[in-house]
Amino acid sequence: MTPPQVTDEVVIGTIVNAAGLTLAKVVDAAAVGRFTEPGLGASPTWHGFAIDRAGIAFTEAISVVGDERLRIDRHAMRVIDDGLAWAPASFFDQDGNPVPACTRGTLGRLESRLEQDGLQARIGHEIEFLLVDAAGERVPGELWAQYGLAGVLEHEGFVRDVMAAMDRAGVGVEQFHPEYGVNQFEMSLA
Repeated sequence: MTPPQVTDEVVIGTIVNAAGLTLAKVVDAAAVGRFTEPGLGASPTWHGFAIDRAGIAFTEAISVVGDERLRIDRHAMRVIDDGLAWAPASFFDQDGNPVPACTRGTLGRLESRLEQDGLQARIGHEIEFLLVDAAGERVPGELWAQYGLAGVLEHEGFVRDVMAAMDRAGVGVEQFHPEYGVNQFEMSLA
C-alpha cells in the first residue's frame, strides 16, 4: 500500500505504552520524513508513564537517561480529517534497532511467531462512548430508547458524520449503534 501524500496536514504519531496510555508527538507535513527516519527523540520514561497520571514507574531500565527514536509507520498513516493525519509509531534505539519495551514492536513479534505456526491474529475493537456538551455534561436525549432507532434518528447528523469520517480515514466499521444508556453509542471496528 502506498503511503498517503500529506501536504498541508498536521501529522500525529502515537504509541500506546504498557500502561495503556496513548502518547503522541505532532509535526507539520514538512517534517514527516524526519518523523519516519531517523525519528523523533523520546526518553525511556515513555514506557513507564503510569495510567493514574501519578508519575513514572522508574526502574533501572526506565529513567530519563537516554534517547530513543519514535518513528511513524508511513505505510499505516491515514488522513483522518481535513488538515489532520495520524500514524502509529514504534520505538527504536540510536542504532536503529527495535526497543524491546515498545508495545507495537512486541505485538509485531507475537504476530510473527503466530505466522510461523501458520496462524493469524484476529483482534476486534469496540469503542463505547457518551455524547457530552462542551462543559462535559451529558447531552440530554429526548427520544432515546435502549438500542433503539430513536437514538440514531435524534443524532442522525452525528451518526452520518462519524461514519463518513471513518470511511475517509480508511477505518472499517462493523457496526455503529445506540447502547443502553441515554446518548451512549457503541462502534465495533471491522
